[in-house]
Amino acid sequence: MGKFIPQPDDVRAALEQRLAPGEQIRYAAYGLQQSAPLMVLVIFALMIPAVLINLILFGSRLGFVNLVTFWLIWMGLMAPIIPLLRKDYLVGLTDQRLLVQRVKTPMFTINLNNVLSFNDYPLSQLKGAQTKIGPLRVFIKLRNIRPSLNLQFGGRGLTGNYQQAVEIARALQLG
Repeated sequence: MGKFIPQPDDVRAALEQRLAPGEQIRYAAYGLQQSAPLMVLVIFALMIPAVLINLILFGSRLGFVNLVTFWLIWMGLMAPIIPLLRKDYLVGLTDQRLLVQRVKTPMFTINLNNVLSFNDYPLSQLKGAQTKIGPLRVFIKLRNIRPSLNLQFGGRGLTGNYQQAVEIARALQLG
């Protein structure tokens, strides 16, 4: 089941197979982890081949066509690389544990059934969770687990995802 944007009900359905008998998911959200410094480095590093290709095609002339071509080449170089720099997660909170399932991210869709890893953490183990609830995104940092996670949850295009992530963050703050 490939989707452009998974909704909380899709996340909940994908995580339900991981539940213990009698356990229910209270909140479920789609989040991602990406390294901002690495992302910025790659974006700027890909400018170099875009500039070189543009110089070969047009020389040093500046003009509208040159700028549009540069932009298209630069975007074309970034398109296959940017998805490789991020990791997509399905996160569910039950009354006993936090479920974290990493799913494969092809270029344009997210396959919720293609599971790369699954971890569950008892809520007692997540006492040091750092959360930040912003106006557009929710950030959750889990440092006292292995592997450590730095997840962000957005709401744009994700009906209900932001609110589900807010509730997960609040539950982790309360410990």
